[in-house]
Amino acid sequence: MPIPLRPSPRVWLLVIALVLPAVGARAKDTWRVARTEHFEVLSAASEKQTRRLLVDLEQFRASFLTNFALGAAHEPRVNVVLFNSERTFTPYKPVYRGKPKDVAGYFVGGVDEVTIALDLEGGGDEWGDPTEAIFHEYIHLLVHTRGLTLPLWLNEGLAELYSTFRVNGDTVEFGRPKDLYVAVLSQGALMPMQRLTAVDETAPEYNEEERAGIFYAQSWALAHFLVCGTDRTNAARLGRYLTALANPTADGKDGTLREVFGKDFDLLEDKLRAYLQGGSYYTRRAPAPLKLAPSAITMRLATDLERDCALLNLRWRVHRGDGDLGAARHVARENPGAPRPRELVAIMALAEGDVALATESWERAAELGTENAFALVQAVRIKLAEFGPAAEPAQRLAPAELAKVRHWIDGVLERSPLCDEAIEQLAWIEARAPEVRVPAVQRVQGRANQMKDRDPTLLALALIRWRLGDPATARAITDAILESRRALPSLKAAAREMREHFESAGAAKPAPAR
Repeated sequence: MPIPLRPSPRVWLLVIALVLPAVGARAKDTWRVARTEHFEVLSAASEKQTRRLLVDLEQFRASFLTNFALGAAHEPRVNVVLFNSERTFTPYKPVYRGKPKDVAGYFVGGVDEVTIALDLEGGGDEWGDPTEAIFHEYIHLLVHTRGLTLPLWLNEGLAELYSTFRVNGDTVEFGRPKDLYVAVLSQGALMPMQRLTAVDETAPEYNEEERAGIFYAQSWALAHFLVCGTDRTNAARLGRYLTALANPTADGKDGTLREVFGKDFDLLEDKLRAYLQGGSYYTRRAPAPLKLAPSAITMRLATDLERDCALLNLRWRVHRGDGDLGAARHVARENPGAPRPRELVAIMALAEGDVALATESWERAAELGTENAFALVQAVRIKLAEFGPAAEPAQRLAPAELAKVRHWIDGVLERSPLCDEAIEQLAWIEARAPEVRVPAVQRVQGRANQMKDRDPTLLALALIRWRLGDPATARAITDAILESRRALPSLKAAAREMREHFESAGAAKPAPAR
């Protein structure tokens, strides 16, 4: 279900099937399309409100990543829909027991994109400030896309700490005390530090129906103490801890909070208790990390098609109505040259199990010039599907198909160079190309070892090295896959078959390279 405007224990959720109302008349509302580097917005709010929220979102993202020196990563498309009244927002609210929930906004994660909805005129709701939950869940997204698996106390504590983020002119701030948590902490005993840091998704403390329990309050308090407390060495240590989680060493050292904080770890519980008893929660302030030029935000009036696609997409992700797919197909037929309706048809069809329609729609969206990285990656995957990794290594892409998939995947990597799926597909495209592009292969080789699941890419590189007249390296790569503990049995079988082909075929005639 969509995430209501209160902290939620999980960011990646499937929306449950409810009823999708038909897209109603909205001609009298003025809708705008606005974009920044990381966000796409459809807004019925004023231009000033829209611009302010985009500035806040970009500053929020930059502030968190800068404070903890977290590197760049491929992030999913983020769509934001801003409403200007309760009237226009109500049809898009999540429904509970047949009635719209009393929320002013929500956050929905998906495999293809992230969607945020906010009613800027509605103020708060029963859960408070609507932007707090958006910021909370966006922290989870930033952490997840960088491959970090944080302990739950830190994952939730940081998200709650940064949920109070605000931009004030040339400065940003976060860390305002949360009244609910202050009240909880004043009424009960703290959890022992070892218990707090050991809580996982199976623990009862994590699965409390309401976030008024000691786990969430103490997680927020500990994150607040470490990041905003007067001892700034704690924030530096926490930063080293995140770095250690992102780059684990082979011997496992520096992999726990205790190892990073050393002997001071045993004092954290006492220091936290003293911090809480002091009753002062310091707000962290800093210069705004970004100097956003006016040109960083583009804004114009939305077309009817852009408005209808954005609202249909939002309603489907919230309600999963029976008529959504039919509505998307109708919009696609009425707009044969537009890629966005095909993207909606594809993801809706996939959710309903219609793989053939999803396949056809993603490919058509790519042919129509979509810039959506997820859609392009799916389209390339479809074209490469006939070449399984264990297929005859001599098979090649036809020139017309090769030009098409190269154009698509190059477009993805131009806009999102850290997209691992695109790197993997680039490797297989070059492995099946009549002529191998050396710069493309070098790009794959430079990225392969940083990929979370690198074995499929390595198998493609083995085929490329064999084709380039380097059988020794090709065999070494297949041997490494066969010895890997991470590689799936199906991939090991493909590596074994490819290795047998190399041995039976002997040295390949070097492929043309350019």
